[in-house]
Amino acid sequence: MFNLSDYIGLILIFLFILMRMLREQELKDSFKGIAIIIVIGLYSLYKALPSLNLNLATIMAIIVSCATGIGFGVLRGTTVKIYQDTNTGVWMRRGTFMTILVFIIGIAVNEIIAHVLVHGMSSISSVTQTLHMGLSILGGRLVHLSKRAAAQKRL
Repeated sequence: MFNLSDYIGLILIFLFILMRMLREQELKDSFKGIAIIIVIGLYSLYKALPSLNLNLATIMAIIVSCATGIGFGVLRGTTVKIYQDTNTGVWMRRGTFMTILVFIIGIAVNEIIAHVLVHGMSSISSVTQTLHMGLSILGGRLVHLSKRAAAQKRL
């Protein structure tokens, strides 16, 4: 059964991420924020383990959620514009409409996979969604940094 309270934190994180995706921002090397989201996702998973029916389908849903998070993050990372500000010399990033579209499709795919593998058990998708988003952001950040490194080699 759908329980909105399972998704409140996730919705807030989701809205925060969307706002940040479209803003022009300095490209950072830090992984602190990403690590916090991943730790929250892992903690949510740990806390939910006793109430989950741990069978092969549930374990596969968790693994696939992590894999699709990284995969869609890498794909999303390719849609972000990385450039050096000509005035300051600082490396910047800015998301596009495609960035948001890939992010939303990744979340939808995660939900669908969880429901297919665990036969409509919504609690598994709410548990894995935060971890999925954290890994997605990690995948995107790694692509951003590699795009910057490639651009720096060309300079």
